[in-house]
Amino acid sequence: MRGAPASGKGTICKKLAKDYGFYHLSVGDLVRQALNDRTNHSIDEAREDAIKGMNQGTLLATEVLIPLMTEEIRMQRLLGHQRFLIDGFPRRMDQAAALSSDTIKPVFTIHVQCPRDLAFDRYMNRKIPGRLEDDEKLFNRRYHHYLRHNDEILVYYRADNTLVEVDSSGDIQSTYQQLLKLLGEHEAWKKIEETVASSLRSLKRSCCC
Repeated sequence: MRGAPASGKGTICKKLAKDYGFYHLSVGDLVRQALNDRTNHSIDEAREDAIKGMNQGTLLATEVLIPLMTEEIRMQRLLGHQRFLIDGFPRRMDQAAALSSDTIKPVFTIHVQCPRDLAFDRYMNRKIPGRLEDDEKLFNRRYHHYLRHNDEILVYYRADNTLVEVDSSGDIQSTYQQLLKLLGEHEAWKKIEETVASSLRSLKRSCCC
């Protein structure tokens, strides 16, 4: 799932994860955790540059980020997770290509559309624990980065027939319902819904026994 800063990606991801059993993998949280984990020697050489980049609103280099993501996915699969919702990815075209050629190929790519002024208001008023202080300068950097790469990424996923775009100008509940309706037009999503419904029926039978 990708979109502008404060477009509502994280909140939508949490709702989808809760309702449909996805493992919510926030790329930003994963990177922050890795940078703070001094026992993670795989990024020792990149750590100083990465911390500087995070402070400037940029991402870890793709050649460092993709191994972090694939390892996290591998570990979560061992714990039984089968469906993953990757929050805040990809942000550049090389990231999209790298992930598709590596561990997983996306079934859907959700693009959360949000007008700049609204995204800015949300950004300046949000409070996220552990996040760098949000300010106008950092928003402008992140939004510029988003616009710079957005068109080619959307073209890539449209050609792959995996792109679903939702407008998040309204409240979160109406946006979420709109997204579910759009997803429901795809056979792959119907299969996910059937799997979730089947799991719920099995759980209900187990509880009744």
